[in-house]
Amino acid sequence: MLYFIPTPIGNLEDISLRAIRILRECEIAICEDTRVCKSLINLLNERFDASINISKFIPLHTHNENDFFVNLSDDFFSRNVAYMSDAGMPGISDPGVSLVRYAQKNDIKYEILSGANAALLSVVASGLCDKEFVFLGFLPNTGRDRSLAIQNALNLAYPAVIYESPKRILGLVQS
Repeated sequence: MLYFIPTPIGNLEDISLRAIRILRECEIAICEDTRVCKSLINLLNERFDASINISKFIPLHTHNENDFFVNLSDDFFSRNVAYMSDAGMPGISDPGVSLVRYAQKNDIKYEILSGANAALLSVVASGLCDKEFVFLGFLPNTGRDRSLAIQNALNLAYPAVIYESPKRILGLVQS
């Protein structure tokens, strides 16, 4: 079984008891960045005595996505496998969406756990809307495409949620 497990955004205590229980049952973790995932597992084990013993961490990111799917064996998902993004809900602005599509196409059972979602948290915290908003994810990093995307976002009829790297956030606001 494949589990999509949301990870805490900023507060380790936001991990759910269910997520910890399922992580205990998983042999393999597929992660955007294995270092981030291993660090999270170590923190959960230290802070909550979680007893999570994942034996294998496999990276899945934009640079290895094609090779990842080509190299999967037929029995890979016969074990319990967790997919975790670096922070928040997997499948939102990360390779998790490709993993969902792969599972759907190949009749692999999967389950999405509820949990942290930066887009919804920001909408609620902003107080700007109670009903409608637009999620744009990550904008292009540079150039004309970025300028155009920013201009389009500013002209939307609804509040827009944009994801941005901490390194580029000031530049986005100044744009």
